[in-house]
Amino acid sequence: MPDKLIELSTAQEIIYLWVARMIFSSLEFLKTIPFKDVYIHATVLTLKGKRMAKSLGTGVDPLDLIDKYGADATRFGIIYQLSREQQAIKFSEDTLKASRNFANKLWNIGRFINDYQTIKKSKDQKSLSLSDQWILSKLNRLVDSLTKKLENYQLGEASRELYEFIWHDFADWYLEISKIEKTKSKSYILNTCYLTLLKLLHPFMPFVTEEIWSRLNQSKALIISEWPRAEKKLINPKVEKEFEKIRTEQNIKEYLEKLHL
Repeated sequence: MPDKLIELSTAQEIIYLWVARMIFSSLEFLKTIPFKDVYIHATVLTLKGKRMAKSLGTGVDPLDLIDKYGADATRFGIIYQLSREQQAIKFSEDTLKASRNFANKLWNIGRFINDYQTIKKSKDQKSLSLSDQWILSKLNRLVDSLTKKLENYQLGEASRELYEFIWHDFADWYLEISKIEKTKSKSYILNTCYLTLLKLLHPFMPFVTEEIWSRLNQSKALIISEWPRAEKKLINPKVEKEFEKIRTEQNIKEYLEKLHL
């Protein structure tokens, strides 16, 4: 057991009854504080605003939720609803349902990338199309942003940003573009993005990401893999702005038809 905890997670109602007393006692007898940071998590309420508690009959058994939606979907769905600025959240199972669909989406993305064998892997920077440069820029911006958010305990904000990128930027746009725009670097970029996203998602959905990772012939388990580092040189605001203009003016179908022509 370590001599000192770095973080303590607790509820707001015991800040004075427990957290403050631990600090006072540690300062008195050990001349040091027992932990560096205290994360005060939100109070969970029902949709009607009542406090969730077993004694009040308003609680929900997490084991029932896990049986219904899966462990990762339950975990991600709860985290998704968090906000560091809010002292209370109204719990909704709708987010857990969406998280279960999100987990299925991850599998489908993996199957698509695994079947993407028409192009030899290459990381030739000269062959990058606008969409390639865009997704790499957005990915590295995401890595930088998520790292900072997690360091600042912005768990809900981080999960929502990750969800938006995977579902909308990566799946809805880049994967669809990859079906038609077959550049030499496409396969390499798809794999690079997917592996990086599994690493970023692992703290939120550890079981499904580890299972997918184990099927990708990686040298070591995901849980002991290095956290991604943002390549700042690949972040290109000009490219992002140019591609966002396309996304604003055209839907994905129109863009793909244009590429096909």
